[in-house]
Amino acid sequence: MGRNGLNMEYVKSKNRSKFLRLLNNNEVMSRIDVADTLSLTRATVTNICSNMIEKGIIIEKGEMKEKKRAGRKKILIEINYKYKHVLGINIEPDFTYISISDLKGEIVICKKIKTISGGKPNDFLDVVASHCNNIIQQANIPKEKILGVGITVVGPVDKKKGISKKAYGIWELEIKVRDYFEQKLGYKVVIENNVKAFVIAQILYGLGREVENFIALKWGPGVGSDVVINGKLYEGESFKAAEVGHCIVEPDGKQCKCGKRGCLETVISFDNLVKMMKEKFSREKTPGVYESCNGDLEGISEDNIINFMTYNDPGVIEIVDKVLDIFCLTVANLLSILAPNKIILYGRGFEEQMIVNKFIVRCNHYNNAYNKKNILVSKFKDRINYIGPISLVVNEMLFENGGI
Repeated sequence: MGRNGLNMEYVKSKNRSKFLRLLNNNEVMSRIDVADTLSLTRATVTNICSNMIEKGIIIEKGEMKEKKRAGRKKILIEINYKYKHVLGINIEPDFTYISISDLKGEIVICKKIKTISGGKPNDFLDVVASHCNNIIQQANIPKEKILGVGITVVGPVDKKKGISKKAYGIWELEIKVRDYFEQKLGYKVVIENNVKAFVIAQILYGLGREVENFIALKWGPGVGSDVVINGKLYEGESFKAAEVGHCIVEPDGKQCKCGKRGCLETVISFDNLVKMMKEKFSREKTPGVYESCNGDLEGISEDNIINFMTYNDPGVIEIVDKVLDIFCLTVANLLSILAPNKIILYGRGFEEQMIVNKFIVRCNHYNNAYNKKNILVSKFKDRINYIGPISLVVNEMLFENGGI
């Protein structure tokens, strides 16, 4: 194919990509409105629609209800989110989540397994691959109906090479995750950092459809963050995100898993919260927690620490105030630099409304431009562990290439 032919194919692919993204953001539109919005000829949009309807990517929804007008009535079209399914794998330090969903992230089947760290990475990946094959069989979905596999993992990821460079708390070595799962499962695989993938989900299905600049903050069991500027995910050197969790808040403080000392994560990670709670644990300072644990110090764990943080015990209040003050001061500095339209909160640390309310109040104390109107809890609360890897596949294998 000559240069002109390649250029033409590139233009067609970009037009199809813009078409799908516009339709996804607006849910339903007419061909005429699509053409006008994208400044494409109606003939071009008609050709795109005909091809995508034939493939099953989009479907017609009937006539648009409008006032009487001359000429043919507008026919509404929408993306067929049942066109294919996606296999998602989210590898977190504590658990790994495996799922199958449609193209909008509606879960068909899901499974939660314990993440195995410390041994040979491939031994654990073998276990994950086996569970993947099992749930594909359980869901009874033909191979040709699966668009691809999305994998998310903590730590830096080289998406182009398909490599997990260092999965904090799971494995320390570079692992060729994409190659491994493509060989084991037989599908095309895309891999990304877990927080970045969640932000892509926000761009496709959530807040990102409404605002172009926002910050996503994840709390629990560690701290993660990412930034979207002008509708694009920000990516720094060596594929790193804008990691608020690794801002230094205590010079020469505790050693962080990233190698630095005194990072925010060393202060507000669930592991450190448990240590702080155990140090305060007594009938006098933490009576509510003490009673809940029947006086047993070992009753405090990462599984229940956020619930205990809502108790009105003097020792608990002291911990919460200290932690949120450091957290919000760090975030406020980030807000002063980036000035996002919105902040999205997610993760187990933000599942308790009382903590969310305190977080908002403290952030507002340091930067009064931000309050409950622009600091929001993610609407993906019930799909936080699954929506990221699913969105990766939909974005790259459908929207980016225009469904080709």
